[in-house]
Amino acid sequence: MRKLRNLVLVLVPLLILVLWFLLKVHQFQSFEVNFSDGLIALQLSRGWLEGRPFLYDNYFGFHSRIHNYYILPLTGFVTRSTGIYGFFILYIGLLALLLANIFLWLKKYRSNRGQHWLSLLAFIIGPFTFFVYLDLYGWHPEQYFFPLTGLLAFNLARRQWIWSVLLIILIYSIKETSAVLLCGLLLFASTTDLVLKNPKATWLKLLFNTRNIVIVLICLLLFGAGMYLLSYVNGQESDRVNQAFDHVRQSGSAIRFAIYLTEFLIAATIFFMIGAILFFPWLQKVPRQGLIWAVLGGYFLVLCFVFFVEGLLYYPQFYMSLPYPPRAGGLWAFLCGCYIFLLVRSIEYQNNVKSDNSYKYLLSSLVFQLAAYPFLISHEAAVYNMDKVGRGIFSFFTPHPDPNVQQLAELADKLPEGSQVIAPYKYLPVFQRVYASEWKHRHLVLGRPAIYIFEKSSLRNSSEYTLPEKGYLIIPNHNLLILSDSTWNIRQPN
Repeated sequence: MRKLRNLVLVLVPLLILVLWFLLKVHQFQSFEVNFSDGLIALQLSRGWLEGRPFLYDNYFGFHSRIHNYYILPLTGFVTRSTGIYGFFILYIGLLALLLANIFLWLKKYRSNRGQHWLSLLAFIIGPFTFFVYLDLYGWHPEQYFFPLTGLLAFNLARRQWIWSVLLIILIYSIKETSAVLLCGLLLFASTTDLVLKNPKATWLKLLFNTRNIVIVLICLLLFGAGMYLLSYVNGQESDRVNQAFDHVRQSGSAIRFAIYLTEFLIAATIFFMIGAILFFPWLQKVPRQGLIWAVLGGYFLVLCFVFFVEGLLYYPQFYMSLPYPPRAGGLWAFLCGCYIFLLVRSIEYQNNVKSDNSYKYLLSSLVFQLAAYPFLISHEAAVYNMDKVGRGIFSFFTPHPDPNVQQLAELADKLPEGSQVIAPYKYLPVFQRVYASEWKHRHLVLGRPAIYIFEKSSLRNSSEYTLPEKGYLIIPNHNLLILSDSTWNIRQPN
């Protein structure tokens, strides 16, 4: 029975990860979700390997003026051959690696192993992680905060310094705000470690010591360097932080801003409580638990402030603030990383301490995650509208593709590497192998598009549609006007 139980504890998480991957593939192929940000990430990922400018996409141009997404070119070695599915493969692979490392480590602790494992699964593959993974606009580089932060926390707790440094570099390359997240995890790890080693030390020594001060100074330096780089590449133009504050000043009254802020604080409080529930059984066994709670909660507020400022660019749309998956995922990554470090160190320092009430807290967290996700993690323009995501889940075995998709897919397969396409946004996923752009971004296309696609029903009324003057052939289609560059000599699909 023990062997069967252990087998189930391993196979069920693996099965869940496989199902997550299949669902994400279906989500992309079903056209139920606007995958524009995922396609942007794909262009930034592999474009430099195909002769395009570094970190350039057909939506915003030189994306390094917006974000420090320097991890994306590294993923290009995978996505160049696998397309957008490479992002999902990397994410699922990193989660599997995290779970494998933790499980192999737990093998030497025979007692309470299942208890510890299940509590970690509630964070790593629980409902919150799943709904962040679904994502609002398909995919964002910030998704990698979660598995990489978990791996960093585990390696820090196990004192694997070479892997820890490598993971810190990878996390820092995800986005300009990465240094803030890193600082929080490192401060929590440092303080928790000092408390377990020397619980009788004063709180001043535990908080304001050389190690913690060095951590803060280095992270501030890294954060400042990232923000300076953004300012430098923008030149005389305003960066996104200034744009956000200007936007708030120009839109909305003080009352509306107060309501927006109140909504944010309520969401942040509930979010923290749902994650903090899982900390209770372990912190009850740790000395100076009040100090550790203060570090965890205090730095959670710091991260909330950073993400609050990020979301102001979309004010007053609250669904683009804290509930926006890249931001909600960052908060969840911080809490999960801290939890992994606390659990590993608590078990090793206190000889595999047992938590008597962990199952009660585990169940409570899972219930609250399921109950609160529509408000705390958004997938639609309206926070509470999950119909489209629901259809994507329940129609897995009965998809209803657009009748035009098959013809466009056959056409896409014939396009040479590096080709560019301008099409209505709902058909962009068909052309993931090349470089597709929405009509409103057509001015950012490099060179001459190979294909133009128009919806005939909107051809006369759309102000965005522009017919090329010459050099294009018509490919027959009942609903679409498809113009193909005659110089490519593309045969018409059957």
